[in-house]
Amino acid sequence: MFLRKLEGSLTRISMNGSFPKLNLEEISVFKFCKLTFLDDLSLRNVGLLHIKGIAECFPNLSILDVANNKIFSVDDIEELHKLDELTEVSFKENPVCVHKHLTDMVQDVVPNIEVVNHTTLKEAGHRYKEELANLRHQIAKIGNTQVGSSAGDRIIADAEADPDF
Repeated sequence: MFLRKLEGSLTRISMNGSFPKLNLEEISVFKFCKLTFLDDLSLRNVGLLHIKGIAECFPNLSILDVANNKIFSVDDIEELHKLDELTEVSFKENPVCVHKHLTDMVQDVVPNIEVVNHTTLKEAGHRYKEELANLRHQIAKIGNTQVGSSAGDRIIADAEADPDF
């Protein structure tokens, strides 16, 4: 099959409305291939009932669009916590959207989520900016403490003193 040959090399798949007479209903139809490099998955209007098992098929998703389907259970929101890289998700036009606290539920299971149903919650790259700030803080804590051996410190001192070193 076509997707089997591309396994591991795709970064984006869009199958919006690709199956007008066939409802996919479950993500598990993709279990035959593990697309570990897939970053962006759009499955709008394909008849999905739930997204159980999505992390097993697409473990590195950062963008998931499952708008215009038949997803109704809040259990599907729980599935999102298994997607460590997820930054954007859309459940628009799904029955699950009747929950007025849908965005809060998503944020509870995916604290680093940046966009829910096309509404920006945090600026893009927020997670990486936080990680960078933490690294800078750790480096500052180390400060001027000496690292290494006395022999290494002596070599550095000699190199600094001798321009021809």
